[in-house]
Amino acid sequence: MEQWWERNKSVIDGDVVRGGYTKNEIEDFTGCIPLFLDSCIADEEIDLEIEFFAEVYSQAISFEQKIKSDPNRIDRDLYATLLLPSMTWLTSLGTTNS
Repeated sequence: MEQWWERNKSVIDGDVVRGGYTKNEIEDFTGCIPLFLDSCIADEEIDLEIEFFAEVYSQAISFEQKIKSDPNRIDRDLYATLLLPSMTWLTSLGTTNS
């Protein structure tokens, strides 16, 4: 991550990132994925409200709905299994999913 910030130091003024975000907020929002990070630079500042992220979100939702709606998917149990440990952990803390 430090290499990305070094390569794009033009968006940083001291400890402040141009665009009103902190480094941590940007890294959390983009998942530190270089394609996402590069896509949010506009006019020498960071903009996390670009259409690119709305499109990624839309595609993720479509994928999730496709997986959930196809009863013939062989790997459907794999997706459900991957979610169970976190759901069990949340349930053990008294948190419920709605």
